[in-house]
Amino acid sequence: MIDQIPFDVSVSYDERGHDIANRPAEMRQAIQWLSEQLTRADLEPRQRAQAYGMCGVWARVLHDFDAAHTFLQRALDLAQQLNDPRLLFVNRIRLAHVYQWQRQFDRSNALFADLLATSRDQPGLAAQLDFLYQHAGKNALDQQQYDRAEQYFTQALHLRRLKADPALIESTEQALAALQHQRQHRKLNESDSAPGS
Repeated sequence: MIDQIPFDVSVSYDERGHDIANRPAEMRQAIQWLSEQLTRADLEPRQRAQAYGMCGVWARVLHDFDAAHTFLQRALDLAQQLNDPRLLFVNRIRLAHVYQWQRQFDRSNALFADLLATSRDQPGLAAQLDFLYQHAGKNALDQQQYDRAEQYFTQALHLRRLKADPALIESTEQALAALQHQRQHRKLNESDSAPGS
């Protein structure tokens, strides 16, 4: 169902590594379209959870954080009912990402720490680790924790190279470039404000 969305939901990235809707109006239409699909009685719970999860992602990209929370909580509730660790894990990453964008770092940090611990205890989540490291890195980057962000991005890049997915590799390389840009910008600011400059 998600692959049948008749709207452009593509994103690009800003200098912070945050995704930006290429066509915000179409992304809003995609949320509306999926929301209408969610009213269908014949929709399987797994499809429903996936749709709620994607609506949560797009709502975050559009900075509609209340809607993102609502959609992601519904996705998490369904994942819990389905007893699906992967769906639960993915949507918890998405929720942590919403907290990050809201700059609620106490919540995002706690959730990412729990997700990292969970991933070590559940080998079945290995296929999702690159996403976890990528988003944990973005969370650290937004807090100017450059060394930690670099560590996470490097782990994500290693896993994504093993997957051999060019789009995922490019995404992590862009995140590393954003990290280097921010580091350089910070060093320039520090040297400009140093005594005797």
